[in-house]
Amino acid sequence: MVRKLKYHEQKLLKKVDFINWEVDNNTHEVKVLRKYHLDKREDYTKYNKLSRNIRELAQKIRDLDEKDPFRVQSTAKFVEKLYSMGLIPTKQSLQLCRCPASSFWQEKTSHYSSEAEDGAEPENGYHLY
Repeated sequence: MVRKLKYHEQKLLKKVDFINWEVDNNTHEVKVLRKYHLDKREDYTKYNKLSRNIRELAQKIRDLDEKDPFRVQSTAKFVEKLYSMGLIPTKQSLQLCRCPASSFWQEKTSHYSSEAEDGAEPENGYHLY
């Protein structure tokens, strides 16, 4: 038998939604962690934050005037850097700079799987430290 809740306890429980609990609503994060064999959740959050910063910077460059020489120069440098890191497939435009966090691991896994010996476990190359 459970005791009756006190008034302040009832008030606190009204603010908590047990059906849509925030901690359990991470199915996408769990799928990415499994798919790329990541050990630490912090790796995912760091690269997710980095990809968000890349998207925000690309949006700020896009907001500049198209004829501005600074925009042309910064677009070329930014796209070149992302292409050299392997985050975007081509150097065509700034529209391709929507790289998700998983693009960091896709680049790493393709690099390590091409270097792996025959019969070696591909999971060995996925660690990012």
